[in-house]
Amino acid sequence: AAAADDDISAASFDSPTNTLRIDEGTSFVTADLSDLDDSAGVAANAADIATNTADIATNTTDIATNTADIATNTANIATNTADIATNTADIATNTADIATNTADIATNTADIATNTADIATNTADIATNTADIATNTTDIANHIANDLDTDATNELSDVQLTGTTLELTNAAAGATGVDLDATFATDAELAAAADDDISAASFDSPTNTLRIDEGTSFVTADLSDLDDSAGVAANAADIATNTADIATNTADIATNTADIATNTADIATNTTDIATNTADIATNATDIANHIANDLDMDATNELSDVQLTGTTLELTNAAAGATGVDLDATFATDAELAAAADDDISAASFDSPTNTLRIDE
Repeated sequence: AAAADDDISAASFDSPTNTLRIDEGTSFVTADLSDLDDSAGVAANAADIATNTADIATNTTDIATNTADIATNTANIATNTADIATNTADIATNTADIATNTADIATNTADIATNTADIATNTADIATNTADIATNTTDIANHIANDLDTDATNELSDVQLTGTTLELTNAAAGATGVDLDATFATDAELAAAADDDISAASFDSPTNTLRIDEGTSFVTADLSDLDDSAGVAANAADIATNTADIATNTADIATNTADIATNTADIATNTTDIATNTADIATNATDIANHIANDLDMDATNELSDVQLTGTTLELTNAAAGATGVDLDATFATDAELAAAADDDISAASFDSPTNTLRIDE
């Protein structure tokens, strides 16, 4: 059987509960549109505007302070520039003094080492001499008492050879003579041995070794203590490092001078920008105050509006830029569709806030 068709007879919106009611004949459905309520956001924005106004006042004070600080910094930079020039001259003088002091220290270090060795040698010699003097003093006293003079060379004597030992004929008690066998060859030894002359001498620089050849035999001597090549190489490396450091310091000083000039220009630019920003902030503060006075809030999405139907699309009369409205054709039947279809009453209405979709079930 065909059903009687009821047209939608009314639509109303209850703002306290954010409820949309759609009437069709004697039946109706409702949809909760609370997710579209931005009143809390409006209140939050009003609080933010008050905070921003206070911040703008604070920033204005800070800008004035910064302007004074910039003037102070400009004076300090000028002072630093003069100090850098003075320091550059001082560095050059110090570099020359350091080179002179380095040479003097090296000389003094060598002199100290030599003096230390000499002092040690002299100390040992003094101790030996002191003992020898004491011994000699005793021997002289004894000799004078026994010989009636101090001349040890006027005693009658002769020499004699016993085997290979050379002795005095009136040697002092306990004298042993001199055994010449350790120094001289006997006639028998000389006859039995062939004499080899020194045949070669060579020096090995990698090992600092001196070699003396005699016939088929040779001896060596380590002359490493005479090698100063490591010290010379170390000094050459230190000189090269110091030269590079001086060049680097000179370049750094030049760079710093350029940076100071750049900073001075930047400070001048910043001073101009701060003045411009101060004027802009004052203008913005005036615009914000005027807007609040005219609109009572800062929310551009809560202005008075109405709805209009274009084709099957429901739109706001002053919709935000880019708004597309809601095409009701997928949810509602047109008069032509309703006339051709059996009439069902609307059974439900719901609003999906994530997708901003109003659903009408019939």
